Amino acid sequence: MMLGLYSMARPTAILQLEWDRVDFHRKQIDFTPPGHIRTTKRRTVVSISDDLLPLLEAAYSQRTSAYVIERAGEPIKCIKKAFQAASERSGVHATPYTLRHTGAVWAAEAGVSMAELAQFMGHDDDRTTQKHYARFSPEHLRGVANAIRRRP
Repeated sequence: MMLGLYSMARPTAILQLEWDRVDFHRKQIDFTPPGHIRTTKRRTVVSISDDLLPLLEAAYSQRTSAYVIERAGEPIKCIKKAFQAASERSGVHATPYTLRHTGAVWAAEAGVSMAELAQFMGHDDDRTTQKHYARFSPEHLRGVANAIRRRP
């Protein structure tokens, strides 16, 4: 779950991620598998945050397959049902995409520009990011509101 939140990657990209595309030295994750044909949903290389790094290192030390997300040495193909069950148990409505969405909203609230957020998320331009994520977080516009002050 933390990988989804911190990387803001699409669920399928996370499920297909293999350890050889996690560069601990450079602190980067390349979500594009070799031979991947580019679609409109672009995959990116993202930086590993300081909070995510120790979690990935711990998972790597206990790996049982080439896949980052696996069970009993086999890659997990779909997490929708497991996510739905966890959502029902917790009483919080959530989907795998909720992690991507939450990460984006929190980044916008922290002042990350729409252009930077778009690049991090793999959007071709920031209009997509603005349309789907910024509207949930008007906090990133506070600087605009405060920029207009009374003039002496």
